[in-house]
Amino acid sequence: MKKIMLSLISFFICVSLLATVPPEGIEEGSVTTKSIHQIELEKYSKIEMKECEYPLYYSVKEEDWLDLKSNRKESLSKTIYGFMPYWVVSDLSKVQWDLLTHVAYFSVGVNSDGSLTNQSGSYAWPNGSYVQALISLAHSNSVKVTLTATLFNSSSISTLLSNSTYRQNAINNLLAQVQAGNADGVCIDFEGVSSTQKANLVTFITDLTNAFHSAIPGSHVSICTPAVDWSGAFDYDQIAVHSDGMFIMGYDYYWKGSSTAGPVSPRMSSSRWGTYCVNWTINDYITYGGSENKSKFILGLPYYGYEWPTSSTSVPSSTTGTGTAKVYDSAKAGAQTYGRQWDSYGEVPYYVNSSGPYQCFYDDGESLGLKWDLVNSNNLGGTGMWALNYDKSDTTLWDTLESKFSTTPSGDMSGIKIGIDPGHGGTDSGAVGPTGLKEKEINLAGSLMLRDALLARGASVYMTRTTDVDMSLTARSSYFNSIPVDRAESFHHNASGTPSANYTGVHIYWTDSLGCSAASANSRDMASKTALRLDSALNIGVVSSNCTPSIYGVHGDDFHMVRETTMPAMLTEASFISNPTEEALLYTNARRCLIAGAIAKGIEDHYGKTAQDPPCASGTCGNPILIDTFPYTDNNSTLGRNESLNNYSCPPSSGSEAGPEVVYLLSIPLAGTLTVTVTDGSGVDIDPHLLTSCDPASCLARDDTTFSIFLQPGSYYLVCDTWTSSTNTKYPGAYTLNVNYSPDTTAPAEVQNLKWQNGRWEWDAVTLDRLGNPETMGYYQMWRADNIQSWNFSLLQDKIASNNLEDSSVPPADTCYYYYLHAVDAAGNRDNPHTSWTKIYTDATYSGSWSNGSNSDCLGGSGQYKYASTQLTPTATATWRTGIEEAGNYLVSVRYVAGTTNRTMARYTVYHSNGNSTVQVDQTTNNCLWIPLGNFTLRSGTTYSVVLDNQATVTGKVVIAEGVKWEKQ
Repeated sequence: MKKIMLSLISFFICVSLLATVPPEGIEEGSVTTKSIHQIELEKYSKIEMKECEYPLYYSVKEEDWLDLKSNRKESLSKTIYGFMPYWVVSDLSKVQWDLLTHVAYFSVGVNSDGSLTNQSGSYAWPNGSYVQALISLAHSNSVKVTLTATLFNSSSISTLLSNSTYRQNAINNLLAQVQAGNADGVCIDFEGVSSTQKANLVTFITDLTNAFHSAIPGSHVSICTPAVDWSGAFDYDQIAVHSDGMFIMGYDYYWKGSSTAGPVSPRMSSSRWGTYCVNWTINDYITYGGSENKSKFILGLPYYGYEWPTSSTSVPSSTTGTGTAKVYDSAKAGAQTYGRQWDSYGEVPYYVNSSGPYQCFYDDGESLGLKWDLVNSNNLGGTGMWALNYDKSDTTLWDTLESKFSTTPSGDMSGIKIGIDPGHGGTDSGAVGPTGLKEKEINLAGSLMLRDALLARGASVYMTRTTDVDMSLTARSSYFNSIPVDRAESFHHNASGTPSANYTGVHIYWTDSLGCSAASANSRDMASKTALRLDSALNIGVVSSNCTPSIYGVHGDDFHMVRETTMPAMLTEASFISNPTEEALLYTNARRCLIAGAIAKGIEDHYGKTAQDPPCASGTCGNPILIDTFPYTDNNSTLGRNESLNNYSCPPSSGSEAGPEVVYLLSIPLAGTLTVTVTDGSGVDIDPHLLTSCDPASCLARDDTTFSIFLQPGSYYLVCDTWTSSTNTKYPGAYTLNVNYSPDTTAPAEVQNLKWQNGRWEWDAVTLDRLGNPETMGYYQMWRADNIQSWNFSLLQDKIASNNLEDSSVPPADTCYYYYLHAVDAAGNRDNPHTSWTKIYTDATYSGSWSNGSNSDCLGGSGQYKYASTQLTPTATATWRTGIEEAGNYLVSVRYVAGTTNRTMARYTVYHSNGNSTVQVDQTTNNCLWIPLGNFTLRSGTTYSVVLDNQATVTGKVVIAEGVKWEKQ
């Protein structure tokens, strides 16, 4: 017989979750794993450290340090918060202070009564010589110094937080220490906070912040918070409101005690490493801390990894012992020795030492850069690191940090100001090619490419126009002179009444009396080097020089933009738009990029810098406008832009999109609906197109004005292209782009009308979500059980695409099959699956000799349990089983009827995705209470068991079989 379960419809994501889970045998809500902060503090507190020898800049003379400081000064877009543990005594000059906003000295200890425990000698706050050097260097670079206050004992934390006098003692003592050091704030690092202290922790942080802000205006009060709040002790939104920042410890997802070697800080959820990851943590904080508080969230990331002894060299692998922390410098050295590998699931590097074997997962510039992208895309307040100087003299992490958060141009041309003047514009079209190509358009397109090339090298760029507007020559030269820029380039193309004429030339100031010598030596040098670059790139010949002495490819002319500018200047005419062959080339993005790149390289040669290819050389979409926050609005124009994309696989009903376009790059973090709207004016026709790659053949959607489309996570190109009529009339111009994105987080509606008919299972297709809105479906799952009481469902068929399923299975005699469906939408959302099972003694299967109980039981009656006498070797077992519908971390607990004759170490074996674990329970106490055996990772679609046996070194006792419970956490 086949039976249907209509009321339970759900699905699963097949992932393995271990990572950041409370250790086996520790109940959620109590102290869990030790963080790297606690592990290292305990480690180094046992080590006697030699007093530092000074000068305090650690072998760097003060005058050298001041020179180093003066060479760099960054403007940062986010808070950058670095921890400086007292035991890190390497060279302070290796810290790139201009890439920090805060440095947190680690640490002084807080006692349960609010008193403090300090370090000693050079490391004592605030008068130790090491601490004084730290504060001095930080303040000389406008970096705020905060004092970290640590307490890692759960009982002591509860004592402190639950007593108003002790809380005030701590506040007073911390404030006094910070003021004594002339520091700028405090960072609280309390780990092991009980959920019973949730409100008291908020009170403490509130009072602490108020006290500091009152006594030290502008001070910074922050608190270290966990990647996953297992104990439920941190009220994210209230802590955010009443503090200046929350340092989110985005690491230890896999820690030194993990049973599987894995990434310390995985970026995204994956089937290999589980749900918990940095992206999950960020979303959790935004959800429970409030999107309005994102500016308070500082994502801490690891400058370390763990190396574990493992059972094999394959990944993933179970560990055979405790992991050892490896700072970045050490982990990188290991990777160089054993070979750096990349784990695409966790998006982190690792190496394998086969002689152990050992596996080390760590973070480097590549993996940190990906996570720093999450800081920017989620618009968090900033980032930080544990810990400074773990990279020693390696600058890779600093360089990556700078590229993500510095708003100061960097590169060989940093600090150089270049003016670019796109010739003509507005009502002045300049020269016009044989088929109608206007000089003003290609001047602007090339100038924008030149701008991007110089920006990529670190130069500051100033443009007279970035759109198709009228601007007088006087206004242009006056603009450059008012800044003033260091060099000026006026970007043009030539024309002739002779169609065959075509060559390149660079023009500088000339007078009848002085000739080219009227131009500055720098103008002559820049022009000559640019002429050589243009000639080499285009191979069309050069203008004849009228300079004395002759300068190859350079001509003296009395043009306004080289005469009236007060800085060295040149005017380039890269080719003849009047030449039909050249005009055809100038329609292409490749030709325009070649010209812009040659001019950029000429300027770089002039400054003695190593010339590099411009960003546009990487292709049509090589320098798109990034869209990673929503809603997004851009007021832009296609005038003067590239005309490279056309012949889309989703074309307009008539004409084409052969006109100029603006390209955007979309970053979609979660599946959901994208809505794009383009508004343009009279005489302008701009149409949006969505592409999966920089290829018109990959078009997903297009419309004259607006479209909506459901997308999976990933990167997409959005092209605002100019419609072109069948007569080749183009309609470029200004437009407004609005982009909205709504992630789909609503589960699909339940499946209805599941029934057996026509020799197969059939049901109504799901078209709505649980809120009644249209749903984009993914697939269905069919689950089956043969015992409804024990709820032993297992996955029968996964990823069913249609709303029917052939099923030829026949249950054994005297057995029924029970079925139910889960619906899975395209975003991976599901209806609520069954995530908790309670099995009693009647649900177990027994082997060996068991007797029925007779005393009061846990179900309100008597005798509803079994018992077996203990033996030196196990002769009896009770086994409970359950099928898991949704993968995840599960708390497994047991219950029993306690008694004085029971075994004090009853042995339970819990089977899970990583093998099995044995836990001993004292059955003489805790009558009928649920006693946790631990948290375990379970996979979806798999049946797991818990086995109780009667083994004991002492006979004459009994073990009680009564109940087992699995609860998804």
